[in-house]
Formats: sequence, structure tokens, C-alpha cells
Amino acid sequence: MKTQEYRITITAKADVTDKAVSEWLPAALNEGEFHYKLVKIYSTEIEPIDKSDPNNKYLNDMDVSG
Repeated sequence: MKTQEYRITITAKADVTDKAVSEWLPAALNEGEFHYKLVKIYSTEIEPIDKSDPNNKYLNDMDVSG
């Protein structure tokens, strides 16, 4: 098996009505192709984003555009 290390960053809007992302993300990473293609998960980082911060303006722009 040939492997390579990657840092994968996913920026997403998530439904947190019933569970926080930190509660379901670890299990989700063990589903589907994630389970078969990821050899080892070294860590996960979950950080809320302030959409009012000018650095994150693109998020509001994307919500408006669809």
C-alpha cells in the first residue's frame, strides 16, 4: 500500500439541532470511503467560524449566491 499524509480542511455549515459536530464527526469519518481510504486519523479540529469577521465574508457571499 502506498500512503501519503494530508491535511484536509472542510469548511461547512452543519445542523447542530440535536448534536454538536464534535459528537458526530468521529463516527462519520468511519463511514463510507473515509473508512476504507483513511489509514489513520491523527487528529480532528473543530472550530466555530465568526461569519461577521471580514476575513470570512466569502461565507456570506456563498450563502447568498446559492
